[in-house]
Amino acid sequence: MPPRKTKSDAKSFYSDEMITKSTRRSQPARRATGKKSPYFESSSPEPQEPANARPKKRDRSPIDMVSSSGSTKRLKRPEEIFIPIRQASPGDTEYHPHKIHPNTLDFLKALAKNNDRTWFNENNGLFKGAKSDFESFIENLSKSIIAEVDDTIPELPLKDLIFRIYRDIRFSNDRTPYKTHFSAAWSRTGKKGPYACYFLSLQPGNSFIGGGLYHTEAQPLNLLRRNIDKNSRQIKSILAGGELAKEFFGVQAGGNKQKAVQAFVERNKEDALKTAPKNYPKDHKEIELLRLRSYTLGKRLSDEEVTGDDVVQRITRIFKNMEPFISYLNSVVMPDINVESSNGEDAVVSGDEDSDGN
Repeated sequence: MPPRKTKSDAKSFYSDEMITKSTRRSQPARRATGKKSPYFESSSPEPQEPANARPKKRDRSPIDMVSSSGSTKRLKRPEEIFIPIRQASPGDTEYHPHKIHPNTLDFLKALAKNNDRTWFNENNGLFKGAKSDFESFIENLSKSIIAEVDDTIPELPLKDLIFRIYRDIRFSNDRTPYKTHFSAAWSRTGKKGPYACYFLSLQPGNSFIGGGLYHTEAQPLNLLRRNIDKNSRQIKSILAGGELAKEFFGVQAGGNKQKAVQAFVERNKEDALKTAPKNYPKDHKEIELLRLRSYTLGKRLSDEEVTGDDVVQRITRIFKNMEPFISYLNSVVMPDINVESSNGEDAVVSGDEDSDGN
């Protein structure tokens, strides 16, 4: 009869003696091939797997542990826990949800210089920290927009407001995998959908706040052109009225209406048609507005402004000045049911043919 083991001979808590027979039977292939287990140390060399081998599913089944007293305890297998890394704050700057931290801008600067997957994966913790800071800020800003700017904006989860940092490079000559900015948009359906939206882009030295309809699709574009054709005074009054003209065009409220309209056309001319859209004469009195395919407003923000203590109030004020323009666009392209336009005609009209005339 073999001698009885003493307490000094007992193995560690994670040794074979602590695993029940049922657990052993569930891992015969792993033990037989000598493959390294996360719960056992092995001196045998780890076998090389083929380069194209499919990754095996992680075993998440519970482990039965037997203590020295004979009682059995079921433990969960350890899970990977990720903690976002936040760099040491410069000076006494703390992280707050009501503003952007300078470290977030620093990460975006570094990403612009190292826009590749290797660097990004090595600094994934810094990305998560910057992303967390931006998400906290957007969550706080959203409350202010809903309460003070536009009550048609619903409360939506962050995933419906914030754009992913990963670029779609399938049809692009630019093969860099990541955007070098954080961005978010607010509309009745969040960042996607047919409605005009409020937009924020955070990028070191090039942060931007704006709103409207960008690269408008054919049907809403036809509705906008028809509205301008029939009643151009509506959009002109909005562009030249209130605080909007002063905020975006430097024109005092009630001032030179044509100057405000020209500034708006200049801002959106990049993707405008070179000639008149189909079904409209080339000498139309509003031809400059009719040729547009984007109807947007925008303004730059400095790094000092986006990291300032009053950035939420500043952005909220700019969005509030923009609200009449956003509401006008939505009333034309996505009118509420049973609401008639100001000229007495039904606001819902059928779209024309191809707007480019091709």
